[in-house]
Amino acid sequence: MRRNGPRVFIDYTRLTQNVRVSGWSEVDGARRDLGAGWTGTRDRSWGIRPIGAPDPQPPVPQTITGFFWQWTPLNFADKSVFFHVNADPDGVPWNTRAVILPDGAGPEGGWHSDAPRMEEVALKGNTRHALGGTLKIPLAQGEAAVRIEPIGVFLMRGIGYGGEWRHGGLKGELAVAREDIDLARTDMAAPENWHIQAISKAVMEAPGEPAREGVGVFEQLIAGPYRPYGL
Repeated sequence: MRRNGPRVFIDYTRLTQNVRVSGWSEVDGARRDLGAGWTGTRDRSWGIRPIGAPDPQPPVPQTITGFFWQWTPLNFADKSVFFHVNADPDGVPWNTRAVILPDGAGPEGGWHSDAPRMEEVALKGNTRHALGGTLKIPLAQGEAAVRIEPIGVFLMRGIGYGGEWRHGGLKGELAVAREDIDLARTDMAAPENWHIQAISKAVMEAPGEPAREGVGVFEQLIAGPYRPYGL
């Protein structure tokens, strides 16, 4: 749980599940069958979060000066890696965890760590988006390293994070609309575009194991100052 002054700012539960995908997708009448080897991630969360209409009366005193978030569900041939971190503007985590989970593992399976860290992060010029990073996960036999290389950008405002069609925005009755975003004409440094999911390649190395190649998401949101990155 995180408070902003006397008020609860965040107190929620997240469920993340990596999957092997089959079937088809369709956009604007163009149908695409999914071939062998497709993977995906199912993400759900519930509880108190800063979404919907903002409170017209700000908290006093105001204590949150920035928000830092990274989230990386990664799919490999025989396992998944999950990581998230919330940190304060000085880079001190207040909510972080990593899990390495073999396919088919039950609730008590896999390797869990409360001390992961994302290192070797460089930001793309004039933006708050990482060019990549290396996730380090402490293990009993040493340390796993997962190199993450973004290859595409998805703007989270396209699915309700901010803008006119934000989560929890009251429309009064059924309302349907769509927003088309031309990425070539979009200012990635603008605040409405700070929150992204970067589709990424990943390479995982661990002591005594061969390197594994995978794919996943590197979600990023840096609002306000974040001194470890010079922001």
